[in-house]
Amino acid sequence: MKIQKLTVRGFRSLSHIEWAPGDLNLVIGPNASGKTNLLRVLELLSVAARGGLGKYVQGQGGIEPLLWDGRVDSITLQVNFLPQISSPQSYFLRLGRIGKTSSFRVDKESYLQDENTSLIRDGRQAAIFDANRNYVESKEDVAEDETLLSMTSGPFAVNRNLQHVQQEFASWSIYKDFDSTENAAIRKPAVTRMEKRIAPDGQNLTSVLHTLYSGDRDFKREINLAMRTAFGEEFEELIFPPAADQLVQLRIRWKSLK
Repeated sequence: MKIQKLTVRGFRSLSHIEWAPGDLNLVIGPNASGKTNLLRVLELLSVAARGGLGKYVQGQGGIEPLLWDGRVDSITLQVNFLPQISSPQSYFLRLGRIGKTSSFRVDKESYLQDENTSLIRDGRQAAIFDANRNYVESKEDVAEDETLLSMTSGPFAVNRNLQHVQQEFASWSIYKDFDSTENAAIRKPAVTRMEKRIAPDGQNLTSVLHTLYSGDRDFKREINLAMRTAFGEEFEELIFPPAADQLVQLRIRWKSLK
């Protein structure tokens, strides 16, 4: 999926922005200019697709800290994107504050493909259409603090395209604030299990490296090349000695050191 344009209104320090990202983006600016909040927008969309929107907002202290300057009553997000094997699509989400409290609800939500509506929601009422644009179902008891997008594996799984969008959004990972201090979990032995995706906090790095470095020859070759580029020809390889039953450590082997 390639994001063509991200439109944000009323989120944290982002009053109104439209961002058309390229394949690789470097965002530079002074403190409090909104760089981190761009990532937080993507994080919010990903959490919402996984069904964790209510818990996420609660963890932020409610909707109030997320509203721009405390002067707006809603957050509006729209993503225009181009899937790998389909035509342009868009997803729209608006979160509204309930009265003067820190509670919120999903006011509006929609998913469009080729400018044809596949999903539309207004408050607790919603309707969905299949890939052939046939009306499928209406629902009037949708949880007000969760998105319909997160429910595509359940009652709304009839639309394959929408299901793919949900899976794509849910797969996004926002990496930030890696803790690599002396007692951080990332430095401790890890349980040996099959993992191929690093968690947002990076704490499963050893497990992911163990899976890929030990089982993918091309991956191992690329990591070794990167390590030699960074640290010189003294680097030999990564090793994963056992620490205890079903636990492995991450170590680096140098050519000149035993």
